[in-house]
Amino acid sequence: MRIYAVDPGLTIGYAWYDPETEEFEAGQSSDHKYVMHWLEWKARHEPPSAKYIVENYQSAGSLTKEAMTTIKLVGFFEFQIDREWGDVTLAPPQRRLSGVAQAERLLGGEAMSTMHRNGRDAVAALAHAIVAARNL
Repeated sequence: MRIYAVDPGLTIGYAWYDPETEEFEAGQSSDHKYVMHWLEWKARHEPPSAKYIVENYQSAGSLTKEAMTTIKLVGFFEFQIDREWGDVTLAPPQRRLSGVAQAERLLGGEAMSTMHRNGRDAVAALAHAIVAARNL
């Protein structure tokens, strides 16, 4: 089963991870439409069994412009994914922490040089997928 994860924000991290084969893909974009097209393409061309994770917003103070954008994107991805492919799990940001080191290792070295759009948001999305795979 593939696990797809989205980390919304000004830069949106996106990833899929297959715990059986340890294959993955991850990236980041500032365009939410690009991420939705990526998800749509994957849904059409990949195995039908999948789990979807969207990182939820956790408030730590006043609502800045960046926070409002993140909140709107969380709702956008939650709604669109649920409408198109089924249940979405909203995960708190801290849930990904135990998967960050593995995500960084997977995205490091040769994988980093052959893939584009990698950065901290791609790592965060991949970490969410890795942690979700552990709980299957």
